[in-house]
Amino acid sequence: MKTILISNDDGVLGPGILATKQALEGIANTVVVAPQENNSAVGRKVNIMKHMYLDKYELADGSEAYGLSGTPADSVNVGINYVCDEKPDLVVTGINPGINISRFQITTSGTVCAALEAVGLGVPAIACSLFLDDDCFKQDEEGNWYVDTDYSFAQEILAKVVKRVLDEGLPEGVDLFNLNIPSKPSSDKIKITTLADRMLD
Repeated sequence: MKTILISNDDGVLGPGILATKQALEGIANTVVVAPQENNSAVGRKVNIMKHMYLDKYELADGSEAYGLSGTPADSVNVGINYVCDEKPDLVVTGINPGINISRFQITTSGTVCAALEAVGLGVPAIACSLFLDDDCFKQDEEGNWYVDTDYSFAQEILAKVVKRVLDEGLPEGVDLFNLNIPSKPSSDKIKITTLADRMLD
């Protein structure tokens, strides 16, 4: 069975990474290595002259994951070179709560840049992000913001794309697929398009 390394920029205990793992665990062996804390919008930052620590975590479904005291790009690097027994067949980052559809966004996105790190290490990658409606943002009793969204459609689409990539590979000349999924879809069809210059709304 093939192996997929899963990472994100929201932290090893973020809900999106568990949704990703659950979507893919029937398709391939999954290994989760992600930052210990939220590292959104750090781009492809890496720690060069700094000690990092790798700890085991238990996800909400009881499965094992690894949390690194580093960035998303660090997590992918450590996952490929130290955690996986062999080089994984694919790296999947996400499911990120929030889309990455513009050139402006992807340069800061830890989700996309972690996938870029995988490509730099010779592993094809998919960065997966989910559009959030305004009603997805909630506050707890202490006033802290959190995201409350349904990942089920994103899981379905991601699984379909990953299965095809594992079976057929990415298109010729492509080593990274930036997958953005609407939260309230009108169709399950997938369209190939280009990045916007900026997101204005």
